[in-house]
Amino acid sequence: MNHQTETKNDLRNLNIRLFRNLAPDYLQNLSGLLSHKTFPAGVTLMTPEQPGEAVYFILSGTVKVHIDQEDGSQVIVAILGPGEIVGEMSALGQTIRSVSVVTMRSCRVLRMDLETFQSCLLKSPELTYNLACALAEQLRHANEKIETLATFRSSFGGGGDSMSLSRRAVSWADSLRIDGNKGDP
Repeated sequence: MNHQTETKNDLRNLNIRLFRNLAPDYLQNLSGLLSHKTFPAGVTLMTPEQPGEAVYFILSGTVKVHIDQEDGSQVIVAILGPGEIVGEMSALGQTIRSVSVVTMRSCRVLRMDLETFQSCLLKSPELTYNLACALAEQLRHANEKIETLATFRSSFGGGGDSMSLSRRAVSWADSLRIDGNKGDP
C-alpha cells in the first residue's frame, strides 16, 4: 500500500464524532493507540471478504464505500469524510469486510488495529455509546434509501407521491454530497 505514516496524535482538537465528550485523559490514552496515515486518491483501504484488521478515523479527504456488482457497476453505500469512521463493522462481530472502501481524494486518517478498538469499546461506555449513535445514524440513512427506492418503484407501478419521491431523492443526494461537511474544506 502506498501511504505515509506520521506519529504525533493530539485528539483534543480533532472533530472525530466517535471521540465526542470523552474525557481529556482518556483521549490522551487513546492517542497512543492510534497511528496517522496518509493515502493518495485511488487507494483501496478495504475489500469484501478481507478480514477486518483495523478501523480508520478520517481526518481529511473523502472515501467511497461501495459494493461491486457482477456486471462491473458499483452500488455506492456511502461517501464519508472528516470526522467519520470506516471499518467499525468488523469490530462488532462481522469478521470479514462486506464492502470496498477507496479514497476519492488524498486522505489523512488515524488507524487503530481491530483488537485495540474492541478493547477500547469494552473499557469505555462513552466510546461505545458514541459508536451506537453513529451506527443508528447509518441505519436511519439506510432506511431512508430503502424508502426512497420503494417509493420510486411504486411510482412506476402507478402509485406513489412524486413530490415525496423528489424530497427523498434530494435528501439522499444531500447526504452523499461532497462539500464542507463530507469532503475537503
